[in-house]
Amino acid sequence: MAPDTANLDTIVNHITTSNNIAALNANIKNTLPKDTRDLILSGPLAGGQDPLTVLDFRQNSLGVLYILSARLQVSHVLPPWALVNQFCQDFDPEQLRYAPERVNMLAKCLVKYAAHHNNPRLAIPSLYLLVTRYPPMPSYLTTMHPLFLLQCATTRSFAYALPLLENHQITDIVPSLSPDITYLDNLTYHYLAGVTLAALNRWALAEDYFEICITAPAHSGTISAIQMEALKKLNLHISSAEIHQQLLLRAFRNTPYHQLISAYPSQTETLRALVEKERNVFTNEKNLGLVMQALRRAPRWQVKKLTATYVTLSFVDIGKQVGIPNEEEVRDLVLSMIESGDIHGTLSTTTVTFSDAPQQFTKAQVDRVLYDAQRDFQRLQLLDMEIGKSKEFLSKAVKNQSDNWSSGMAMDDDSFPMSQSGSWTEDVGFA
Repeated sequence: MAPDTANLDTIVNHITTSNNIAALNANIKNTLPKDTRDLILSGPLAGGQDPLTVLDFRQNSLGVLYILSARLQVSHVLPPWALVNQFCQDFDPEQLRYAPERVNMLAKCLVKYAAHHNNPRLAIPSLYLLVTRYPPMPSYLTTMHPLFLLQCATTRSFAYALPLLENHQITDIVPSLSPDITYLDNLTYHYLAGVTLAALNRWALAEDYFEICITAPAHSGTISAIQMEALKKLNLHISSAEIHQQLLLRAFRNTPYHQLISAYPSQTETLRALVEKERNVFTNEKNLGLVMQALRRAPRWQVKKLTATYVTLSFVDIGKQVGIPNEEEVRDLVLSMIESGDIHGTLSTTTVTFSDAPQQFTKAQVDRVLYDAQRDFQRLQLLDMEIGKSKEFLSKAVKNQSDNWSSGMAMDDDSFPMSQSGSWTEDVGFA
């Protein structure tokens, strides 16, 4: 079936002349038949002209979104990547929020389009722009967030996600931005964020994301496999994560990971035997690399534990505790831990004296804290305004005001005590 070019010309005319974005969105959806809408939108104008060369990406963002997503979906006339990236850089976010289902469709089409070119990395810059520009606040989660991180993880392009994960933690979910968002989108995003940061050796921040995933309330009384995977990876790094979900805790106790953590870090021979026994499990679940890394880091954990008990120790004594007989190797281990900031202390010829971490803050860190405080204050102000406008709040406020007025009018006898003579006029001198 050939595209209806007359209909497309009419739609493009509406796009370029409309001053009401909500009405334009309804017009595009209602004017074209649902089953042929994308086919019509993906075609040329009556004169053979490409509508994307007629429309301004900023001024006509909603119309371009419909046409571009349709063209990527139908796939018979694919646009160049430069044009796709240009739209993602220039679009007006407010216009796109009138059609969240088309924004999600565009994101999914970008992934398919990159796969069509046998280069999945092509989609990452455009997805990043959608994720960071489409939501009104960077703290809002959308269905595109896990899609973006999955693309970064599967292509091992972890660094592309670092600015987003470092600077913008998710705190809000607004269904109107992504009507099809689900509980699993939240879990998937935070799990993939943890995986991404772990791959970049940003373990402190990775722990935060894994913990958010793990501590999310159970859905319908069941735990998610994603939460279990997050717990496994978290435990392989910090050796003992606190678990408050009893369902998740019981399930975790039945895995070889729990046995590994129970013996970690001091029972070296037990650890090695367990890894050999469960190697197939760790390999199939793609955690063998983390397991082996945990084994290599076991002596470091043991040294770190010693700092909680001792102030000064000889390298010989440390070697006995961690199972390293060579004094020079122990010295190198302790020195590398001090240099990396894992522990703090000073070395002598044969001993180390441990100390507490110095408290130091850069101007950038102080500025960041102040910025976050100001941003949180603004959010609280907005929340206060929203609550103040809500029907429930206004109803309660009116009711409370009415109750207070009534109680003020109904004064009891104790408020104005009578004199012994029983006449209130005598008390005020009118007798």
